[in-house]
Parts: sequence; structure tokens; C-alpha cells
Amino acid sequence: MGHFCEEIHHLESNRALNGPNEIRLITKLYNGSNRNKITVLGHRTFADSIYACVDMDLCDFSLDEYNKCQRLVEQVEGNPGG
Repeated sequence: MGHFCEEIHHLESNRALNGPNEIRLITKLYNGSNRNKITVLGHRTFADSIYACVDMDLCDFSLDEYNKCQRLVEQVEGNPGG
């Protein structure tokens, strides 16, 4: 079984309108169809709350960390900026 993490997501203040739409959008965008995005494994909402829990892939590093590493490699190889 792969590693996963949970994120508590703050839904918009008008939960009746935006909450389900936000969860639907998150699930649709991060469904595993693109290898460059995390995969949402599941989600759940808390009763009478503006928060939802999103289960997702656990990444080894963030996009920011990856970009910094790429820039460093480019500088070492003498090819700054691509």
C-alpha cells in the first residue's frame, strides 16, 4: 500500500453552495489521470463544519523544492534558465 497524507481543507463560508462543489472539483482535478499531479484517494466532511478532510498521495518533496533543485542542476551544468 502506498503512502498517503490527510489535509484539512477549509471550505468557503457558504458551505451549502460552495462546499460540495469544492470537493467535487478537487476530486475531478486530482483523479490520477495526470502523473504530474497528486492523486486524491478519498475525502470526507465533518458534520456541521466548514472543513473537509482530503486523503491524498504523499509526495517526497514539494514543487518549490523540485524547482530549486532543477535550477541548481542547471547552474552546475552551465545551462542557467534552461
